[in-house]
Amino acid sequence: MPIQDDGNKVLEGLDQCTVFYVRIPSVSGIVKLREDSVPSELRKSMPKELFSLEARVFGREAIRVPSKLTNRVRSKLTRIGTPFLSGYLVAKDHEDEARALIEDCAKEYEQWVQPFLDKIDPLIEAQCDKFPDWAEMIRRAAPTREEVERKLTFRKSSFQVCSGSDQHTEDLKSELNTLPQQIAQEFSALVEHNWTGMHSDKTSQRFRAVLTDIRRKAKSLSYLHPKLRDLVDLIDQVMERIPAVGVITGADYALLWGLRQMLLDPSEILGEQRVLVAQFGAGKTSAAEYAMDEAAGTDEQKELSSVLPEPVILSFP
Repeated sequence: MPIQDDGNKVLEGLDQCTVFYVRIPSVSGIVKLREDSVPSELRKSMPKELFSLEARVFGREAIRVPSKLTNRVRSKLTRIGTPFLSGYLVAKDHEDEARALIEDCAKEYEQWVQPFLDKIDPLIEAQCDKFPDWAEMIRRAAPTREEVERKLTFRKSSFQVCSGSDQHTEDLKSELNTLPQQIAQEFSALVEHNWTGMHSDKTSQRFRAVLTDIRRKAKSLSYLHPKLRDLVDLIDQVMERIPAVGVITGADYALLWGLRQMLLDPSEILGEQRVLVAQFGAGKTSAAEYAMDEAAGTDEQKELSSVLPEPVILSFP
């Protein structure tokens, strides 16, 4: 659906969204004491360990907490919003949730930074004690506490895109045009990686968490594409037919498997949203072989038809 500046509902909908930026830095990969920085006459006698001084000083601790927090922000903000302009586009109804998440991460980061900074000077001195002949060079090459502290600044900001402003440049419109496909791909990846357990003729209730995330995100960003609104209705329609407790089998399993297959195809999410529901073929028990069968049914298939409904296609126009 192309984006236009003539009262388009997508641009109007942006007034109801906030873009969040979050940057959680670490000090990994900073190596000042490189071999090419050491005078050639000293290279042969210098311990090789010192060429990775900062990595040795900081160790895995320098990236463990920042990486954990970065993954947490990315995971949760992409569940309620979508990447946009190097940040995350989040609808108003989830703005408080996003702000609370970012504030919690910022507090946890600050609680980690100070103890980490306190370790830098003692760790550097420990290296000097280990290599006393190179102590002066180690101190010159090693980062100071102040240098590291400047790098370890948790950065967060947010802004709103107003539909009546001059911000709607061609680049912005182009970015907006890619969002529906991007969101559909995110849904497919979420289903592929998190909706498992469909490898037989039954499944548990674990799929509900994935569908809840998809439904919530599709509803909050539904102004971006009419098919996102349809997707919410389609999920509701299927969920109304699925038992709320217990193992899911038979016709309910067939319907659920069809929904999962549709969600694995981004083009189908933004297309006809067909949910194919079919009967098991003769001797077939795996979900991988479960599909529409246009050929005439065998006696066994006819017998199974008394258990499963006729193949149907659920879709929205």
